[in-house]
Amino acid sequence: MKFWIITPTFNRYKLLKECIKSVLVQNYNNFELIIIDDSTNNETFNSIKKDFNDIRIKYLKNKKNRWVNFSRNVWLDNISNNTDYIIFLDDDDSFNINTLIEAKKNIELNNKFNWFISNRKWITKINKYNIKYDYFNDYLFWNKIIWDVTHCISKKAIWKIRFSTNIKQAQEWLFFIELWEKYKIFTYDFDSTISKYLEWWLSDSKLIKVLLWKILWVLEFLFIRNIRIRTKINFIKRIIFK
Repeated sequence: MKFWIITPTFNRYKLLKECIKSVLVQNYNNFELIIIDDSTNNETFNSIKKDFNDIRIKYLKNKKNRWVNFSRNVWLDNISNNTDYIIFLDDDDSFNINTLIEAKKNIELNNKFNWFISNRKWITKINKYNIKYDYFNDYLFWNKIIWDVTHCISKKAIWKIRFSTNIKQAQEWLFFIELWEKYKIFTYDFDSTISKYLEWWLSDSKLIKVLLWKILWVLEFLFIRNIRIRTKINFIKRIIFK
């Protein structure tokens, strides 16, 4: 079983070093770590490549700053043929040393599932583990799963689903809700990642910008995402009457 770990990065040299180290010390070695540098200065980028010259790491540098969603999509479009599962690891997160071996174990025990989630230490709150969940109902609306989690998704499930390039970062739900129409989530109790950087990406001083982004999220959900009309209607109802 091979894991494809996608890590976009921009100007977080010290955090990225810790992130990479945590992957290289895994107790399971069949993986590729994909580093997408979002146009950091060349000196920093070259230093990372020099410090971590490992055949399991692939590097890509965007020609200009395109932000995290674009960077993830670049490598989703170029997944190696022998990859089985994809994990998204942010540059401000680190893996537990047993993250991949625990993922492999839970996938093998529950192989009818294509979508697995585990904990981000100190952040994730899940009511019950080792059961299936529904992303639309249990995660987005009824809060049986709260805050960010670690996603491990089969290559065949992701297929042509991509992150929004109309929105530079965040709003991953536009990606995951499209995935939800076909797949349920299996949860297991393990602290797969540890977050080291917890600063909010939006500030109160940019309320107008935030409002415009929210309008854009809704428009993309309604008119661009490949989601059934019935799902979209139910989603809007939930927002209004929640």
